[in-house]
Amino acid sequence: MIKLKQLLSEVIACGECVSWAWKYYMTPGRHRDKKAKVVFGSVQNDWISNGKRYKHVWIVDKNKIVKDWQTMVGGSSKYGFKGMPMKFFKDTWHPKIDKEYGMEEAAEHYLRTKTMLGWKW
Repeated sequence: MIKLKQLLSEVIACGECVSWAWKYYMTPGRHRDKKAKVVFGSVQNDWISNGKRYKHVWIVDKNKIVKDWQTMVGGSSKYGFKGMPMKFFKDTWHPKIDKEYGMEEAAEHYLRTKTMLGWKW
């Protein structure tokens, strides 16, 4: 029998966050928020990941709302499909930021390198 904690751990490490963020910043008109950032880093939650950090990619909009695959597509948490406030994200997931890019900068990096995996991540 699969336990909820096991299932949630697998969702964290599934890798959908990278492709979702890529679609977000590469789709014209979708990122009208010129102040939004694509963030590459890692997250950790004691209950779900037992203290282990996972690589993660998320978007932070001009209102400091965090959007990622788990929240915007998977619908996890009470912030499902809306994004979560930065304070909640920090308090829950303890993010460590490796690199941040503006939406246009991220798109330019992708066009130059043909990879969506963080360019010095």
